[in-house]
Amino acid sequence: MSVIKEQTEHLHRLIETVLDLSHLDANLGGEREKLMPVEVGRLIVSLVEETRPRAQAKEINLEILAVSNRAYIQGDRGQITQAFEKLLTNALNYTSPGGSINVQVRRDKDQVHVAVEDTGMGISPEELPRLFERFYRGQQAVDANIPGTGLGLSFVKEIIDRHKGQIEVVSQLGQGSKFTVKLPSISEAP
Repeated sequence: MSVIKEQTEHLHRLIETVLDLSHLDANLGGEREKLMPVEVGRLIVSLVEETRPRAQAKEINLEILAVSNRAYIQGDRGQITQAFEKLLTNALNYTSPGGSINVQVRRDKDQVHVAVEDTGMGISPEELPRLFERFYRGQQAVDANIPGTGLGLSFVKEIIDRHKGQIEVVSQLGQGSKFTVKLPSISEAP
């Protein structure tokens, strides 16, 4: 029964991700709906607090190192939330017990930067160019039998691209990874 439950949950995640990607694909080229000022720092603090019980259950130290107040972007709050949820989930999935995940939010004059850094298994240099391709999974993830569909990071990149942002990754095999999202900032929300 536990195997059936696990496989059902995996299938459910896959279907949700495919539906999310299909929704994004259907709206490409069209106007985005639900654009509003989003205070990224507050959003990240909320997501980290929601994620903390899962991190504690895996014995992973999840910390917010810094948060800039009043770091606003113009965006679809639901999509931005999903992107950062997927980054945090990936960090949890690829970090072993005893490891750590650190999150930072900072604002410079025209961008909001969100960094999610883990002490996980890392990504080989050969795999970095393919990391954001749909259905691509790194060999370490396959070998370690880490659950996933290979759609999460492509979904994140799609959302960040739609918000005129960038996502960068720096990783060292066996040392961990740091994903940095850069989004255009706006002046303080009304």
